[in-house]
Amino acid sequence: MRIIAFLVVLLLSGCAMFSQSEEGFLCPKTGFVANASTVISNGAEARIGGFSGECKFEKNMVEISLTLPFNARKVAAEVALKEKKLSYFIAILSPEEDILQRKAFSTKIEFDKDGKGVSVEEHILKIPMINPSEAYRYKVAIGFAKTIDRTNSGKEVK
Repeated sequence: MRIIAFLVVLLLSGCAMFSQSEEGFLCPKTGFVANASTVISNGAEARIGGFSGECKFEKNMVEISLTLPFNARKVAAEVALKEKKLSYFIAILSPEEDILQRKAFSTKIEFDKDGKGVSVEEHILKIPMINPSEAYRYKVAIGFAKTIDRTNSGKEVK
C-alpha cells in the first residue's frame, strides 16, 4: 500500500519522446517517481540521466523499448570505490494507478580514475490491452529502489 502512495506522486514526462506506430495511438506516460531518480549511498552519488525509447501497438499489446542512462560519481576522493551496484525498478501502472507490474533490476557502474562512471540499461516492457486508444492512460514509473545504508547507522538512503 505504501508503494502505491509513493508512486502516486510521479513526476511524469509527456510521451512525445516516444515514436508512435498507429494513427491516434499515444504511448503510456513515462517518468520518474518523485525523489527517486537520484541516490547517494556509500560514497557515491548516482542519477538516472533521463530515458528514451519508443512504443508500438501490436497484437493486443503495447510494447515499449526503454533506454536508461545511469551516471555516478564518487562523493569523496578518499573513497576507495572501484564500482557500484545500483538497484532500481520499473513499474507499470493502470489508469487507476494500481501497480500492474513492478520489476527490480540492478546496474553496475565502474569508476574511472576521475571517480566518474556510466552505464546504460535497455528494457522491453509489454502491456496487454485490446484497444490502442487506451494506452495513453497507463504510466511507466522509474526510480532507484530505497536501500538501507549499513555504514550510516541503518538510516534509509534515498
